[in-house]
Amino acid sequence: MDRPTNQLLLAAYDISGIQEYIFASNRLKENIGGSYIVGTMMRTHLPKVLKQLSFRNEGKVITNWEEAPFRLLDDSIILAEIIYIGGGNALVMYRDWGLYHQVNKQFSLELIKESFTLTLATEAIAFSPSDGTSYSKLVKELMNKLDTTKSELIRSKPLGALPISSQERFGGWPVTTIDEHANHEEISTVQALKRKAATEKPLQELFPLDNQSFSWAKEMEAMKRKKGEDSYVAVVHIDGNGMGQLLRQKLYSLEKESLTKQISEHRELSKQITSRYLNYFQNMIADLEIADLEIVDLTISQGGVLPIRPLIMDGDDITFICRADWGIPLAMEFLRRLEMDTEQPLPLSACAGVALVHSHFPFQIAYEIAEECCKNAKKKYYQEMQGSFLDFHLVRGSYVLSRKEQLELGLKNKQQRPFRVNGTGDLNAPHSIDLLAEVIQKMKLDPEEAPGAWPRSWLVRLYQAYLQHGKNDKAVTSVIEEAVSRGYDRSYFFSETETIDDSVLFDALEVLDSYEHTLFQVKEGKQ
Repeated sequence: MDRPTNQLLLAAYDISGIQEYIFASNRLKENIGGSYIVGTMMRTHLPKVLKQLSFRNEGKVITNWEEAPFRLLDDSIILAEIIYIGGGNALVMYRDWGLYHQVNKQFSLELIKESFTLTLATEAIAFSPSDGTSYSKLVKELMNKLDTTKSELIRSKPLGALPISSQERFGGWPVTTIDEHANHEEISTVQALKRKAATEKPLQELFPLDNQSFSWAKEMEAMKRKKGEDSYVAVVHIDGNGMGQLLRQKLYSLEKESLTKQISEHRELSKQITSRYLNYFQNMIADLEIADLEIVDLTISQGGVLPIRPLIMDGDDITFICRADWGIPLAMEFLRRLEMDTEQPLPLSACAGVALVHSHFPFQIAYEIAEECCKNAKKKYYQEMQGSFLDFHLVRGSYVLSRKEQLELGLKNKQQRPFRVNGTGDLNAPHSIDLLAEVIQKMKLDPEEAPGAWPRSWLVRLYQAYLQHGKNDKAVTSVIEEAVSRGYDRSYFFSETETIDDSVLFDALEVLDSYEHTLFQVKEGKQ
């Protein structure tokens, strides 16, 4: 359909099924490859398609949106311009319906070619710059239209395995190729694309490390505290608080400005959020105190492999896998840095969910648990409309139940979480994660060196009593009374607050072996 000559087009793109695609298997190489494919579809392939088609249409497009000023309204030769890319989404302005449809067709083919199973959703609305409609209203209308399309979208998948064809072992896709670098393993097209991306593209290219002597983990072995051990890992999901509302408020405040000014401010806000989240993460990694920790394949003097693997780092959305006892401290430190940065004109906060799972546990379910924990933390945020919160969940063994199902077994009334992370480290603040960290640190002390510290055997007895009977049960009371008779009192753990909280004790006992409390301790003499 042709448009009137005075009309423009505002189009939105969204790639669906990102998390499912990345976490579709427990092969780290495939997770990394899936992460790279997802990360480059919008940032690399959409601009490439726009440039190719603009050349055919004897015009030009603006794709370097992070650097160039918005120019489409002032230059008639520009056929399209990317407004911003982030969070698996893109916003593009077109002059022509025809070019929009051409891009959709070509970009969809690129998506299939590069990923095989990811799905593209797109919508567009026509408008005239002279009709006075504000940019904020256009964006709101467009996103509502896109949300409707996504809710009605049937995600088609390629043809699955037939009864006469071989299937790859994990996802059940038909075998289409042989991986000669993995003992001639029979794999599917999806696996082949992910492994190729992981092999050809360095992870540092997508998630740069300031210290070039280190590298991100590429094998599960690098996530372990000791070589050969049967270990746990942490899946961490962090999501910004109120980003949609922040954007709407910013755009609404600019309604009386020119369209060019509104779009420029939208770009600047998107760049600022992305830059700050990336900087917080990079600075956090640079400040790790790892010299005294036993880490596989890591020698501080020579560099090595960090037991962390970022998988999603897009705007205010961060997901990574790491060594189990690094998960909560890393998430806690990242949120704390957001809270401490009070000098910025744009205050940011976020919530985090941490799933502690066996290394052989299905990663797709592990991510869903981490995401559910993050959503639970956000419920606390929306109750108070301020602050950053963190929730975590420990999956025991290979017991494949959802977080909700496990909580219904009786764990919910024993927990304090979600915890609040603030920049002051106030142990007496409601739901303070610093109190949890303090209790864990005291649990790790040697009774022979710290008066009042509990032996490990008594901590195990107390945890088992909490786990099996609940914090108000007679069995728990019996263990506590017997411990007191031996000189071990719960008040030892709460000497700074003078209030005993059994829920915090239970949470601390649950993650006692999954929390490295020295990860960000400042060394003596170090600023």
